[in-house]
Amino acid sequence: MRQKALVVGLGGLLIAAVASGPALAWSHANRWGGDTSHDYGSGSTTRTTGWGGSETHTYGQGTTATNRYGDTATHTQGSGSTSFTNPYGGSATHTYGQGTTATSAYGGTATHTYGSGSTTYTSAYGGSATHYYGYGTTYTSASGATLGEPSSCGGSVRARDAQFPKVLSDAGH
Repeated sequence: MRQKALVVGLGGLLIAAVASGPALAWSHANRWGGDTSHDYGSGSTTRTTGWGGSETHTYGQGTTATNRYGDTATHTQGSGSTSFTNPYGGSATHTYGQGTTATSAYGGTATHTYGSGSTTYTSAYGGSATHYYGYGTTYTSASGATLGEPSSCGGSVRARDAQFPKVLSDAGH
């Protein structure tokens, strides 16, 4: 009888050892709702939030995240860039070592080049403003008139220019 129990016990252990292996899929409930799941062999892991957002990462390809408002960010592995779009037509792209460009649904574009110390915004109508880190901001209208000039005092424009804006012609500057 004892030998029969030993054979049954060893048989049970052998079945458990052979049947066990890597999980074919797994899922996990998150603390505030939503879940995280992964299908074995797919190379993808997906997380959903309790608030309507989700992220999917696919091995060797990249990551995409979407929030409940329809905003989406995507990073392609190895590209060095991340792009963002919203449902209203706005978009932005950041490229590692180069900078960031953002465009509004109305056609305005803001650009910052890595290491330049400046950011420029150009409206759909042709006006532009450039901010120089530590110096200030210069505005140029669509007709070419310029307001303000960068100063080395660290303010956005010199104090007298803030009180009495100086319009500079294209020929003068």
